[in-house]
Amino acid sequence: MARAVVIPRKADPKLTETYLLNLVGVVDASVFWSQGDLNAHVTVLGDTPFESVDVQRCCMEDLGLHQTPRNVTFDVRLSRAA
Repeated sequence: MARAVVIPRKADPKLTETYLLNLVGVVDASVFWSQGDLNAHVTVLGDTPFESVDVQRCCMEDLGLHQTPRNVTFDVRLSRAA
């Protein structure tokens, strides 16, 4: 009997990075592989109410599980008054 060969979907960090950069309040994003997991480092404006689960939920809904970062760390950039 022949066995089905299942090829896992390959996640493209650049696709997730581009998606994150288009979210309101995100000023920079970097998506990378570390120890077999897709990770993201996101820089947001100080008044942007983001949490890791929010970013992961958005990625899951719009890009799918294979493009969702397992770990998301934030860097908050404060707005400077002129």
